[in-house]
Amino acid sequence: MSTIYEDLLENKGLKYYRTGQGLIEIGDKPAGLDELGRSCSVETMDGKMLDNTLQLIDATGIDYFIGVFKNPSVIEKYPDFELNKIYQRARLSLKSMMKILLLRNEFYHIDLQYQAQNKTKSDFGLIILKLLLRCKKMMEAKTAVSRIISMTFVRNSKISQLKDQFNSTEPSLQLISKFYAEIVRLSSRISNKVIILKMRRSVL
Repeated sequence: MSTIYEDLLENKGLKYYRTGQGLIEIGDKPAGLDELGRSCSVETMDGKMLDNTLQLIDATGIDYFIGVFKNPSVIEKYPDFELNKIYQRARLSLKSMMKILLLRNEFYHIDLQYQAQNKTKSDFGLIILKLLLRCKKMMEAKTAVSRIISMTFVRNSKISQLKDQFNSTEPSLQLISKFYAEIVRLSSRISNKVIILKMRRSVL
């Protein structure tokens, strides 16, 4: 990696270090996994995973862990190793979803809010809870985007069918009216969902 990029990371306040796999963009140099908030790197700059055992947390898992981490007494019973693993998985899940939503650069700024070194166990649990809640919001946004894309494909199909009717030697007025009404309805729904998504972006 060039020193220019290293300077850029430093100016952003991002921590990094060198390994045989490249320049690490997240967290500090791995220490023991029993130390809270350590071993935070989930991906090298060339996209290689440092820990192939980490798995993304699905929607069911996110809801489950949110319920767990809302209870401080439960957090105290978790071994440090397990807490740290959930922390890493939550960060990896958040990064994955933000990458899909084309928000990868924003992730690195957001991730700075969730650095957990030298935190008490209860504070560490609160950081994990905040991460999980943000993951849930990103998952909801991803679902909304998927629905918008799906409706857009359907609308484009209706537009093609409408054009075929106009170009037909024997166009059907009934079908033209039907396709036009469906296009207007879909366009309205897509527009409303886009507006809602834009409003939601400020809290993602």
